[in-house]
Amino acid sequence: IGQADFAVPTSWDVVATQHGNLASSLTCEATVQVRKQERAGNGALTDAAGWAFTPTKTGSGTMTPAGAQTTVAGGYLPQPWRIAFTNTTQTANVSVTETAKPGWSAESVTCTKNGAPISGIPNAATFSLTGLTTGDAVVCTVINGQAATVQGDKTWVAKDSAGTTGG
Repeated sequence: IGQADFAVPTSWDVVATQHGNLASSLTCEATVQVRKQERAGNGALTDAAGWAFTPTKTGSGTMTPAGAQTTVAGGYLPQPWRIAFTNTTQTANVSVTETAKPGWSAESVTCTKNGAPISGIPNAATFSLTGLTTGDAVVCTVINGQAATVQGDKTWVAKDSAGTTGG
C-alpha cells in the first residue's frame, strides 16, 4: 500500500494487514520479541516465565531496553526490544543469548519476520537475526527440553551353593 497509488483488496483482512505494515514502516523501528516454552519430560509444552535473554546489537540504530530481560507469565519478554533507526536505509543485527538453567537443554528456536519464517536459525542458546530494518517485527520461540532422569533399583538375593535363599 505504501508503493502504489491505489489498491483493490480482496478482503478486509488484506486491508488490515496492508495498513498494519504501512503503520509499522512509519515508526522507523524494528522489534524483536522472544517467547519461551518448556517441554517437560512427559512431552507437555508450556509457556515459561523466569528465563533470561540478553541481546547484543551491531549495526545502526539504538536499542531499548538495552540489556537482558526475563520472561514473564505467558512466556514472553515484558516488552520487545526496539531498534530505532534515523532513516529507512539503516540495518542492524541482533544476537540473542539465553541464560542456561540446570536440567534443561536447547531443543528448538524458530523465528518469524513480519509473519514469515526465517530460515537458518540454529537450535542453540545463542542465535542471530541479521539485516533488521525499519518496520521489521521479529518473534522468536525458544523451546528447551527437560533432561530425562533414570533411576534404577536393584534387589540382591543371596543363595548358598545348593540354591537355597539365605536370610
